[in-house]
Amino acid sequence: MDKDYYNQYWEERINEMEMNKNLNKSSLKRIVPIKSLLPSNKSLGKVLDVGCGDGTILYMLQKDYEIEPYGIDISINAMNKAKERGIKTKISNLNQKIPFPENYFNTILCTDVLEHLFSPENALQEIYRVSKEDALIIFSIPNFGHLKNRIQFLLGKNITEPPFQVKSHIRFWNQKSFVKLLKKNGFIMEKSTSVRGNTLLYKLWKNESLFSNYMYIKAKKDI
Repeated sequence: MDKDYYNQYWEERINEMEMNKNLNKSSLKRIVPIKSLLPSNKSLGKVLDVGCGDGTILYMLQKDYEIEPYGIDISINAMNKAKERGIKTKISNLNQKIPFPENYFNTILCTDVLEHLFSPENALQEIYRVSKEDALIIFSIPNFGHLKNRIQFLLGKNITEPPFQVKSHIRFWNQKSFVKLLKKNGFIMEKSTSVRGNTLLYKLWKNESLFSNYMYIKAKKDI
């Protein structure tokens, strides 16, 4: 990950939020699907948000759950903002070791992060290492297998670049290939849900792997 790129990204994003007196809108969109995969038990224990940005997700979850919030991110600007929100933060490059001991966290969130990494396998292995045996782990990724991507591909478009993908996205998965990646790195999928699946086609067929832009996957260690 490029530290300078993400420092600048978060400096601009935080300045914009402070001007509008809002939380991070892109993070707020993740709250509902994340909550749909969380247990009814209100105590989530030690929760790590991997690539937490300004801490919006953990900040919002504290309103409804008992958590001990931890966040890691490559951007010092993002970490400073997250710290203001009461989150225990550490700067971390996810291509390297996560700075926590083994079997430390009860819950781990890794949402819209892995697609930015040159080595998502390293991040997954580190998530495995720092999570407890019975940890609840939630991932989210853009769905490369979305119908609109398939159509653009058939039309000869390069769907790995803007305007079809965010510039900083460098890895791409559909649901099947991502679940395979999880399994290879010691996880099994328990449940999945989607967001932005409110199109007519999605309502008719409920096929989140085809008609949803983003996928949210609840996983656990394959012990």
